[in-house]
Amino acid sequence: MMRIGRIVLWGAIFLIGSGRGIIVEGAGRTLAFVSVANEHRIAVCDVDAEKGTLAVRSEIKLNGTPGALCTDPRQKLLYAAVRSAESVAVMRIHADGGELELLQTAEVGINQTYLATDTTGRALWGASYSGGTASVHRLGEDGLVESEDAQIIPTEKNAHSIVADRSGRFVYVPHTGPEAIYQFAWDGAEKKLSPLMNPQIRTPAKTGPRHIKFHPHLATAYTANELGSSTTVYRLDSNGNLEPLQTLTTLPAEFTGENTCAEVKIHPSGKWVYVSNRGDDSLAMYAVDATSGLLTALGQEPTEKTPRSFDLSADGRFAYAAGQDSGKLAVYSIDSGSGKLRRIQTLELGGNLAWVSVLTFQE
Repeated sequence: MMRIGRIVLWGAIFLIGSGRGIIVEGAGRTLAFVSVANEHRIAVCDVDAEKGTLAVRSEIKLNGTPGALCTDPRQKLLYAAVRSAESVAVMRIHADGGELELLQTAEVGINQTYLATDTTGRALWGASYSGGTASVHRLGEDGLVESEDAQIIPTEKNAHSIVADRSGRFVYVPHTGPEAIYQFAWDGAEKKLSPLMNPQIRTPAKTGPRHIKFHPHLATAYTANELGSSTTVYRLDSNGNLEPLQTLTTLPAEFTGENTCAEVKIHPSGKWVYVSNRGDDSLAMYAVDATSGLLTALGQEPTEKTPRSFDLSADGRFAYAAGQDSGKLAVYSIDSGSGKLRRIQTLELGGNLAWVSVLTFQE
């Protein structure tokens, strides 16, 4: 039976400590946070450090359907997009007890599809699929969302993610509807986004760039192309502009059904890229050339039905894929030589698994 985490009454805000932030209580532990959208809750799972397997630890109830999750840079706070309520839930992470504590429910007036923080933890970026916007909400020293001075930038329909490059100077918003990736410069002092001189790049018809991730060492980025069932490699220049270099299918040659891609992740070593297929219900695997960043396909590994979200452990040993339509989380070991996946556990968690985030808390 699940143990309920510490839950603070809706609308209450607690400022903890000296105002320099909220202290994570535990260290040296890995936890998985899973948005169980149909049941209006986030499940918290312990991760076995050696085996990679999961055990449900606690849960926290929210006032609507949770989707995207992100943390502040120091992993003290977890932010959840509560999509049906057009709000953001801010939760303290009790890493030692494996619990979440609700600190704030901030009404942002936008159904946020994706959330991320800047490198200082003083700004919360959002992308809205239904609203067609990119947004910036200021965060206080305590990490709570401030209602004033929000920047709302109309883009186009189906804005699907908002991600910074490795330097934190540039921010990108892929759109699945208009076949575009919007490109912004980030002013950390003013907490503002501004379009680059080349404000967007257009992708070929029926590509649908959805999510983007940047290589940890190379000046390259990789997209999950929802409509094209493909991944594209981009070169990043010094001015923040993306240039497409290569596009590969995510599907096996024999696949003939309907498919859309969802998420893309890069192994912490930078050696491998993974993209989720919804339809083929698999994770596509690629090897990364250490010099050029170009990809070589390694095949596909079956997942649970509709892998909308997946994540990799910080040490690069394990992968976790959430089956949105099966309600089950598939756990894989990652071969250290080939980057290929092998399933080691399947854990049932509930209806409509919308997001999974795996975090390791260091001493």
